[in-house]
Amino acid sequence: MPWTFHRAVDAALDSDHAWRDLVGRLAMPGSGLLAEHVPWLARAGVWQFHVGVQVRPGASYKAYVAAAYVRSWRTLLDARTRP
Repeated sequence: MPWTFHRAVDAALDSDHAWRDLVGRLAMPGSGLLAEHVPWLARAGVWQFHVGVQVRPGASYKAYVAAAYVRSWRTLLDARTRP
């Protein structure tokens, strides 16, 4: 059964403990995700990412999804090698 832990690590009193509890599950970071987070998350075994405003001009949900932005995220992920 899929679970959503919206900001679970951000709001935890002990973020290291929360991360250890969650990292073994299928994780898909999203809200607040920045490109510079991807290498660190990939090293921790996270290979799926939810991008929303990250692929829209002006980081607005009112804007269209820009193919060039999507391509840049895809390129970033493809550059990472899986363990």
